[in-house]
Amino acid sequence: MEDYTTAFYNGQQEISLCAKCSVTLTKGEGCAILCAVMFQPAVLRLVRHVISAAHAQGKWVGLCGELAGEPLALPILLGLGLDEFSMNPPAIPPAKRIVRALALDEAREVAQAALELDNPDAVQALVRERVPRRPMWDNRQH
Repeated sequence: MEDYTTAFYNGQQEISLCAKCSVTLTKGEGCAILCAVMFQPAVLRLVRHVISAAHAQGKWVGLCGELAGEPLALPILLGLGLDEFSMNPPAIPPAKRIVRALALDEAREVAQAALELDNPDAVQALVRERVPRRPMWDNRQH
């Protein structure tokens, strides 16, 4: 594992390739496809793996794009230990409200439970159920 993480984090080519593949899967396909991909538990486990590997090397992890600004994803990403969220400006105020309203322990519990699920609909339902007092869930149509 050490050789893999060293190679992965010392060169940006591998990181760019990974990000490019993720974007290629969803670009131009519409919100339904995008949400189906970004809430896949396997994708969330990949994100967790990258965060864990980077933190083990003393590096922070940032995420940009639709997933970083998705209100239902914020509790999961926060719970996984994501260090930086980069999103479109209109997504910032709702994201701030969600992050400020969440306890970190609560976010970690939601993230762990999401990783154990088997489909994107179940992940979204989990966040709505476990963090029900957040009115922002309905800001985006899924």
